[in-house]
Amino acid sequence: MTEQTSYSSDLHSNHQIIGDFEVDAATLCICRDGELTKLEPRAMALLLYLAERPGSVVSREELEREIWSGRVVGYDALNNTISKLRRAFHDDSKHPLYIRTVPKVGYQLIAEVGESKRPVAHQPTAEGSSNESPLERKLAAILCTDVVDYSRLSSLDEEQTHHELSACLDLIKSLIERFDGKVVNFAGDAILAEFPTVSNALRCAAVVQQQLAIRSESHREDRKMRFRIGLNLGEVIVDRNDIYGDGVIIASRLEGLADAGGICVSGSIFDAIGNKLPLNFDYLGERNVKNIEMPVRAYRAELNPEAVISLPLKVTNAHSFSWSVTAMVATATLILISGAWLGWQYWKPAEIAIQEIERAALLKRKPTIAVLPFENISDDPAQEYFADGMML
Repeated sequence: MTEQTSYSSDLHSNHQIIGDFEVDAATLCICRDGELTKLEPRAMALLLYLAERPGSVVSREELEREIWSGRVVGYDALNNTISKLRRAFHDDSKHPLYIRTVPKVGYQLIAEVGESKRPVAHQPTAEGSSNESPLERKLAAILCTDVVDYSRLSSLDEEQTHHELSACLDLIKSLIERFDGKVVNFAGDAILAEFPTVSNALRCAAVVQQQLAIRSESHREDRKMRFRIGLNLGEVIVDRNDIYGDGVIIASRLEGLADAGGICVSGSIFDAIGNKLPLNFDYLGERNVKNIEMPVRAYRAELNPEAVISLPLKVTNAHSFSWSVTAMVATATLILISGAWLGWQYWKPAEIAIQEIERAALLKRKPTIAVLPFENISDDPAQEYFADGMML
């Protein structure tokens, strides 16, 4: 999700037809015969770049430079992204209908490219009618993050890098959940998450970078795994437990603008948070980003050096808290009932106890003292356990 490309997409529309598929860049989806498939942001960026040059052979060097923003990437990075596109289009590399490999040169989009006037996610069946129900939309704070120079790290020690990545992703996921967020999906070394509030999203991002920095302190400088984070507040489309739309795309583009180990937020995040958190904001100006018509205000966000953001309680919602309290009350009640029953079995009624004591005294012919069970003399049955406790 960190592709910050140097080229500017000049498409007439975000909705295109490529071969038999309709492509919606805004939702990262392609569709054929009602079958909807979501692409990763980088795969969509690669597809759109090739679609701007249909029939032309584009070199590997150009694709790596434009789609990966000049970052040093492993040889497999482009191969893997092309493979994902082929799977999405059900294309065969040996007998391609969409993307052809030109050995030792690059790739060529051989499918016909046209412009569609309607979104993939909402196809009218007739004038004024539709076979699709309105899509669910909501406002959310979206967080995008992935690793800087993962391909380089992997080339140094692939197995160790993967173990470190897995541990870092687990840490990030746990922190997202602690701040009442939800991980929407993982995409290789990237995470897409959503939060119901801007403050929790930004607090989480700050703590994530803080904890990751602490984790990497003992690592060699060239082996440290650093993440970029992008945050945006915007409307998203909710479908199949995933989120789509411009709100997600902007968060992804902002993540590409962030420094290694840093956070980049949109103007909507900055406007919403104000001075509520101990963060410093550095205005980066208005940025033109791919597939977004209007420029996006971008800010670098940094936690004040002396500030500490505390972690919230693990219980993050009233429902789970209510169940926890209910379980505690039920457990305590069960213990009290069990104790009362055992006490009754152990401490027999007063008359029987007195008889046994007198019988023992007669046998031993020694002075004795009879201690009767304590009774609850209050009108509150809930105080019964005090008497039981004193007896024990």
